[in-house]
Parts: sequence; structure tokens; C-alpha cells
Amino acid sequence: MYELLFSFTGFAMISWLLMIFLPKWKVTYTIVKWAIFPLSLSILYVVGLAYYVTNHGISFVSDFGSYDGVIQLLTVPEVAIIAWLHILAFDQLVGRMIYMENMEHRKVHLIVQSIFLYMTLMAGPLGYLLYTVFKRKRQ
Repeated sequence: MYELLFSFTGFAMISWLLMIFLPKWKVTYTIVKWAIFPLSLSILYVVGLAYYVTNHGISFVSDFGSYDGVIQLLTVPEVAIIAWLHILAFDQLVGRMIYMENMEHRKVHLIVQSIFLYMTLMAGPLGYLLYTVFKRKRQ
């Protein structure tokens, strides 16, 4: 089941490629505006989480409160895939936010936007941080 969920995640690259390489294309703007990819990833996340909770219960959330608990949880393959879906969905949301804000207000040049989007794809919080700092310095 979790391998199947993981196999569906590759489609999200379409959104990243469109935002990075074809930011002015109307189709890109429409797809990103409708949040098709982050919503799809969120659905996959909910399916994986619901399946896990149905089979293992909700008590695993108590492990979130400690370092050892989180490390132990992430050694469970099903939980690791659920965490991966969580990361992918939120990276998509952050990428969408950067794209939409910049396309509407042009805080940074489109080439720089593409660099920040790539950085968000590869290291979400870093891309967001750099975009935020860069746009504020330009104001």
C-alpha cells in the first residue's frame, strides 16, 4: 500500500517543472492557482495516515514529544512514507506561495524566482527563507 502511495508522488514534479521553467505560461498559472498538486499530495497523505491509524491506532502520536520517539517512529517504513508525503505536500504549498506571490507582485526577477523554487524543491525551508530575505531586501 505505501509503495503504491509513494509511486504516485512522482507526478508532483510536473508542478515544479512548470513553475521553474514555464512560469509565464497561462496553463502553469492556472494549475498552480487551483493548487492541484499540493491538494493531490495532501489526499495521498490523508490516505496513508488514515490507513496507518486504522491498523495501528492513534497512540503513535505520543512519540512526537521526544527525540528518541521521533527517531524510532521514522524507522517504521509506513511512518517514513507518511512523513515524506507530509514534506512533499508542504514543500508544494510553499512553492505555490512563492510562485503566486511573485507572479502577482514581481518581488524578484523570474530567473531568481526559479532559483528559489528549485531551492524550495530540494530544501523547502531554505528556499522559503532565502526568498523571504531576498524580497524584503528589495523593498
